[in-house]
Amino acid sequence: MSNMQLYLAVGLPTLLLLIGQLLNWTAVKDVSSRLITIESDMRQFYRAIGKVEGRVDSLEKRRA
Repeated sequence: MSNMQLYLAVGLPTLLLLIGQLLNWTAVKDVSSRLITIESDMRQFYRAIGKVEGRVDSLEKRRA
């Protein structure tokens, strides 16, 4: 086995693995930022639901 074959047999898979991990790391970072956005949206939604429930409760009290 020549040196070139050895470099290709060991170096190429190692390089591809490193590139794959780098791409995966950036994808995880993107997912994390999306989760933060979703969490913020959920907080706004539940805050609005709370306001609506409070208004419904006050209308029910007025009606009774």
